Amino acid sequence: SARAPIAGLPPRSIAASDTGPVATAAMASEEATFKGKVEMERKSPHPAEMVCGGVLYLLILVQIIMSIAVFASQNTEIPTYETDDIGRIIDYSCPDEMVPAVDCCGPLGGVYDTSNCVSLSLCKAMRECDSSCSARRLDDNTTDLTRVDHLRRLAEEEGPASAKRMHARRNAARLLAGQSAVPESLWAFMEEHFYLPTVLFLSLFVLAGIFLFSLLKAATPVIWGVIVLDILMLFAVFIWFLVELEEICYPAIIFAVVGIVASGLLYKQINTAGKVLTKAMEALKANKRLFMVAFGVKIVWGGYFGLWIASLIRMAFSQQVGTNAESGACELQPGLPIDAFYVVWLVAYYWSMYFFQNINLCVLTVQVGGWYFDEPNSSRLWVRALQWSVTKLAGGNAICAAIMGTTRCLKNLVDNKIRLCIAIVTPIGWIPLCLACAFKTCIQTYTKFGMIGQAFAGGDFCSSAQKTANLLKTRLHEAVLTDFIGSRVMSWITYVLCVGVMFSAFAWAESLHD
Repeated sequence: SARAPIAGLPPRSIAASDTGPVATAAMASEEATFKGKVEMERKSPHPAEMVCGGVLYLLILVQIIMSIAVFASQNTEIPTYETDDIGRIIDYSCPDEMVPAVDCCGPLGGVYDTSNCVSLSLCKAMRECDSSCSARRLDDNTTDLTRVDHLRRLAEEEGPASAKRMHARRNAARLLAGQSAVPESLWAFMEEHFYLPTVLFLSLFVLAGIFLFSLLKAATPVIWGVIVLDILMLFAVFIWFLVELEEICYPAIIFAVVGIVASGLLYKQINTAGKVLTKAMEALKANKRLFMVAFGVKIVWGGYFGLWIASLIRMAFSQQVGTNAESGACELQPGLPIDAFYVVWLVAYYWSMYFFQNINLCVLTVQVGGWYFDEPNSSRLWVRALQWSVTKLAGGNAICAAIMGTTRCLKNLVDNKIRLCIAIVTPIGWIPLCLACAFKTCIQTYTKFGMIGQAFAGGDFCSSAQKTANLLKTRLHEAVLTDFIGSRVMSWITYVLCVGVMFSAFAWAESLHD
């Protein structure tokens, strides 16, 4: 028996043959129709989609091969420090086939300013580039000095020096005082304390599960709660400016008033969005396998992302000896074309991230669509949907992911924190700021709905996107508002979790170096 439609939502069948003048007029053209069922007969993808999907798969493969090359080219490493009972440094050691930089060129690498261990071949290159390295150890009578003596001499150095050398002096003093050394960069810190992000990120899964459970039980109250919290946060910003800076933050109070007015005017639409979200959560509850499927996709993405971030960190540990272009002095330089690698890593990240997200979107669309329209054997549609998402739908997914990734990347480049703050406090910047956010929202809304249309009805991505656009013309404001509210609810809790994780990470990192 067919389930009754939700009040305020379109009927279950969206075929052109549906009764009612509105439905008939909206679906008069067959090119703009979607049948009230998931299309099981899938045609071969369009050649352009096949090319786009192939390029994405090739990019991922190339990035994986380059990651392996990064690991293979690593020739520096953080040393292991040995301490006494009160935490003072006694000695430090290096992995096999590596030696401390101090053994190559004076205290903490001498002119090279590095406290890391280096490979034997890099050590040899350091000596060959700067002949004073060997001479310094003989002339300064440092042959009999221990590594702790080198640290002490470095800590007692005075006078002007480069920022890296000053950092090395401070680290030497910390080590001699029984404190841990401060890593040279964020990547070095994550390398040394890998467990910190691991524990914090795993905690996100638990908190996210609690939030999803609250959405299942009371979606509409959660939506209104997020709206109220948004408005209260704006008032908090207004009060903070007034108390701490004795200034009036007009944008905060204006946005708060606009939010209150918009919430009143769009009261029914917001409640309708709550019903949509409630039905979506009911669909997930009725199709519990989707959680395991989505989790499996996330595991694959997590494995790839782990390789991505690990290789990105390891780039800093691949170095070579070169000469400074200005002074002509020997120095350690990146051993890889970092700029070119960063471009590949950036493109691979944004493109693959949305591609994996859309895989889950395709599986959800097919499985929930089959459940909603009471199709036979709908409980196992996710198997075919998963196969389609990486084969026949991969090209359309790649196109959609490219658009969404490009939009996100460009917005991040243009909409940095400083410009965002300037735009908020400058009235002339409010209009372009709102237009930029609306432009991004509309693009990603249409691309997501186009992907849903292709997953639901088959065909190529462009024609499915056109059908979706024609369908949305009659309900554009409802579709955009529902998508915005759903995204806002999810992003709000994401921001809260991220801010909590950020402060936890700062507190934990500070405690590690007290």
